[in-house]
Amino acid sequence: MTSITVKSWSAPPFGWLKCNLDVCRSKTQNQCGMAWVLRNDRGKVLHHSRRAFSNIASREQANLFGLLWAVESMRDHHLNRVIFAIDDDTYTKVILRPKAWPSFKVQCLEILERLRQMEWWRVMKEKSQANRGAFLIVQSVFKHNLVQSYVAVGAPRWLQDL
Repeated sequence: MTSITVKSWSAPPFGWLKCNLDVCRSKTQNQCGMAWVLRNDRGKVLHHSRRAFSNIASREQANLFGLLWAVESMRDHHLNRVIFAIDDDTYTKVILRPKAWPSFKVQCLEILERLRQMEWWRVMKEKSQANRGAFLIVQSVFKHNLVQSYVAVGAPRWLQDL
C-alpha cells in the first residue's frame, strides 16, 4: 500500500472501485457534512451518499468520522477492492505508516479494524479538485441546509454533466 497525491480524478485499476470522500466542517456550528461518490474503473458513478454530523470539534475529527463512515458504507454494501481517496494527508499517512504516528494509535486501530473487514482496500490522497462530485454534494449540507442522510444509486441528476 502506498500514498499518492493526485490532482485530477483518475480511474481505479480494472476490477477496483474508487470511493472519493470529502468532508466540510463549519467552525461556527460545530457541524460537519460528508459525502462520498463510488465509481467503477470506467468512471461510472455507481452510488453516492451524503451525511451530516453535529458536535464535531475539529477538522481532524471530521476526517476520521468521514473515513470511518465511508469504510462502513462500503462494507455494508458488501463491496470489495475499494480505493478510498481522501484529501487528507494525516490519515493516509497514519494508515500506511502507523508506527511513525504514535499519537494516532487509537484512531489508526479504529480505522484498520474496519478496513480489515474488507478483503482488498487501498487508501490514497486525492485533492478536492479531483473529487468535484463529492465536494459539491458535501457543500449542499451548508449551502442548502440539506442535512438528511441518504445513499443513492448512480450520480445525482444535478451533477450528471460533471
